[in-house]
Amino acid sequence: MSFGTDVRKVRDPSLPYGRRINALAQCVGQYAPIGFQATFGYLGQVAGRFHHEEAALLRAVGALDASRRLWLAEMRAYAVRRTEAKRRGHRIPHPRDGLPRGDVWYGDRSAAARFALGYVLRRTAAGRPVRGRDADPDVLALASAVLDGDTRWERASDLRRRFGQVRRDTRAADDWSGWSRAGASLWVLHLIAEASRPPG
Repeated sequence: MSFGTDVRKVRDPSLPYGRRINALAQCVGQYAPIGFQATFGYLGQVAGRFHHEEAALLRAVGALDASRRLWLAEMRAYAVRRTEAKRRGHRIPHPRDGLPRGDVWYGDRSAAARFALGYVLRRTAAGRPVRGRDADPDVLALASAVLDGDTRWERASDLRRRFGQVRRDTRAADDWSGWSRAGASLWVLHLIAEASRPPG
């Protein structure tokens, strides 16, 4: 199914409520900017108890749809910029004009990233599977400090450089478990960077 079809199912009061919840899960399966489980959790935070309340369900699908629409608008604007740049002979994108990220919550990047950081830390502490669980302990400690109000962003930059290099080195050496662990650290560092953005 398409995202739009699933959104319409969520909003259709003639369908059984369980099917509407399943349709929301299908939507999240197609657009989960902070991970499937964290996106579901964040929807619960911004919309309320959508598993039991119709108004909350409608707020949840509205928030998800609005974020996705903002992301798609960024993608369209990027495509226009790239087409214009190519017409001018600039075949390689400028580093400042990167492809819009699909792993941020458009509309409230900072709040969603803070939620996702907390989610990763709670699941990691409980020994539960979650993207980022295998991040370096220094990275997880920094994530915890950031949530407590510490703003040592230079430490995040140092760690991002370090794990970017580790990821390149482990890939070159065919060390896929090391590459994956470095990727987990980079994911958490990405969330830290997004959490540092001004709200909005």
